[in-house]
Amino acid sequence: GSRTASIMMGGLWRGGWFEAEDPPCCSVRVAGNDINVPLPPEVFNLLPIRVWEYLAVITLMTSLVVGQVCCFYVFFASRDLISRLVFDTQHQELEGVRIRKPKAKVESRGAAEKTMIVLGSGGHTAEMLRVLKHMDLAKYRPRCYVVSGTDDMSADRALRFEKERQEGGLDPGQADPGVFDIPRSREVGQSYVTSVFTTIRSLVASAAVVFVERPALLLCNGPGTCLPVCVALKLIRPLSSKIIFVESICRTRTLSLTGKIVYHLRLADTLFVQWPELQASYPRATYSGRVF
Repeated sequence: GSRTASIMMGGLWRGGWFEAEDPPCCSVRVAGNDINVPLPPEVFNLLPIRVWEYLAVITLMTSLVVGQVCCFYVFFASRDLISRLVFDTQHQELEGVRIRKPKAKVESRGAAEKTMIVLGSGGHTAEMLRVLKHMDLAKYRPRCYVVSGTDDMSADRALRFEKERQEGGLDPGQADPGVFDIPRSREVGQSYVTSVFTTIRSLVASAAVVFVERPALLLCNGPGTCLPVCVALKLIRPLSSKIIFVESICRTRTLSLTGKIVYHLRLADTLFVQWPELQASYPRATYSGRVF
């Protein structure tokens, strides 16, 4: 429904002052429901009515975003707790009994895993391709790439990277990779209020890609492009997939905004940082050297 905000006074407005028996209140109408907050009369004299209307809408949208973040945190924390309890129960060994694992299970560990790689843009894409060059990609195939809809350069670089590997005979078993475009969650300079709706649109597109591809491993780094993909993968395949997040090399003291969200919501199974000072500030992160 449409969102409207209005100032509801319990008395008369005369010469810039309130004369009312009942204290005025700020009322925000959302989908036909009124939310009334009593305010002292002097408050309305500080700013124009139109400013109070915008503040009411912004406050409501901010509370919705905070509520969504809290719900995601509770969901993933509960999921991790349940999966840990189930895992510990299934792998308990009886005292004095040696459990032998079937040979087929041991060999299956070396099987290739379907991998999805999220490319940010610019330097983030360069870092991710650098990571891929140092990986045994024969174990991570078939591969597909996810880029934002406005980033044509990253898509071209991904296809060129795969073509060079095939022409060089480095990965003959890899088929032509798929490159999927998703809407960007937030453009540079976009307001945080409108970014709520673009993020939802990006999450829906990411869920469709994840549902079709169903990767076992997700590699991502840097910008917010990867956040909807991470959330979609955790919702669709919470126990049968892994997420690896590599923080940018330019983050030496604090994590990026995306890194903080991934870290505190525990979206990634492993979060790599490229500076030991950064790992000291975030103990659950892993430091294994630098990409460059």
